[in-house]
Amino acid sequence: MATRRLNFTNRKRIRREDARISIVQAGAGFRMKANLRLGDYELPDDARVYVEAYRRMQHMRFDYGSPEKPGAVSETLLSVFDSPAGIRFRVKVVSGGAPRGLILAEADGLSPCGEDDAEEILDDLLTVRPDATLDDEFWRVEFDDEQFVLNLNPQFGDPGRICGSPEFRAFVLPAILREILVRIILVDEHHDAEDEFDPRSRWLSFLAMIPGAPSLDALSGDGGSDELYEWIDQAVAAFCRRHQLRRQFPAATLEGGES
Repeated sequence: MATRRLNFTNRKRIRREDARISIVQAGAGFRMKANLRLGDYELPDDARVYVEAYRRMQHMRFDYGSPEKPGAVSETLLSVFDSPAGIRFRVKVVSGGAPRGLILAEADGLSPCGEDDAEEILDDLLTVRPDATLDDEFWRVEFDDEQFVLNLNPQFGDPGRICGSPEFRAFVLPAILREILVRIILVDEHHDAEDEFDPRSRWLSFLAMIPGAPSLDALSGDGGSDELYEWIDQAVAAFCRRHQLRRQFPAATLEGGES
């Protein structure tokens, strides 16, 4: 049974699809761009929108004006961060009237969006962390109640560059997806795609939107593990087709030539 979180403050939860944040190059540094859609949340006109960027002890806050038409009030240069790796974002809508400063709506733990859907998966559904304890192991997936984490061995290179490489997408990303689905469907026996607070449900919901992916209804049947493994195979295959992973990889690399 999916775990539901109770909200005793009536604070509204801003959906991730309504708070799309990206990091772009800005000269020698980088800045934040936020695309916020808050019109459906029935927020008061005098409320104020803030976007916060944070990583460990580093923190910056940006004023994004009113909920009716949110936009950066000033420059959004992420000046306190030496690199974009590991930066997360928080969107807050704060009351302007009494009681002043009350948080009316919020989205937390937001990862920056990638340039395409494959990068977006890593950014939005999978937290990437360097892990020097992996020794000779390249990668490992971990899961807790809040998120899936992809640990990458920094001895193989910068995790950001690794995740963006065609070799990683073609050879590693499908295996990561398969391991995550085995954990969700077979180990946890979690077949609910409706719980927006559960990262396992968000993975299943994402896969349901991929053209050619197997129906989620098949997970609620009486089929045994063989049928569930077949569902996972079909989901991974649909993901690979959708993102054309074979075409993204330069075949000449395998032949020792130049791409």
